[in-house]
Parts: sequence; C-alpha cells; structure tokens
Amino acid sequence: MIIGLYIKGLLPITKAGNRYIIIAIDYFTKWLEARAIKDIKAKTVVKFLYKGVICRHINTNEEEIDYVLISRLIILIDKLELDKQNALDNMNQTQER
Repeated sequence: MIIGLYIKGLLPITKAGNRYIIIAIDYFTKWLEARAIKDIKAKTVVKFLYKGVICRHINTNEEEIDYVLISRLIILIDKLELDKQNALDNMNQTQER
C-alpha cells in the first residue's frame, strides 16, 4: 500500500473550529479518506493516519505489510497516548469477515 498524504488549508474556520482538510489516498485502489482538522501538528496527523487509515484499512493477512513501520508508528502512538485498542479491535473484525 502506497499512501499519499495531503493537507489543504488555511480554510475558513468551521463551527467545530477546523481550519484544514487532511486527505490520505491509496494510490493502488484510488481510495481516499478525508477529515477536517483543527491544526497540522504531528499529533493530529499521526492520529488521522492511525485511526483513519491503519485501523480501518490495513489487513493483517497481507504478506507485504511493513511491520517495522507499523511498530514505529505504534511506539509514536504510545508516546502520544492514543487509543491503540480501538485499532486492534477493528483489525480483528476485518479478519473475521
């Protein structure tokens, strides 16, 4: 999976306080995920990648998963205190389908 990441902003502020749009595109399937975000800090971007892309779309049965990259991201998530269990639950549900 090769993913492109794009951030568009400064946009007019929304009622929720968002000023940017972050978009992740899977270049193979052309699937995209987009979210409005308040800032473009590393924590916000990593949270989007983890919850919006990895937890929803990574299939652990694929042989070509870069586990080193994912383990580094999980270490970063631990440092940022993000919810890791939510992702593991979603990955397990994907396997059971």
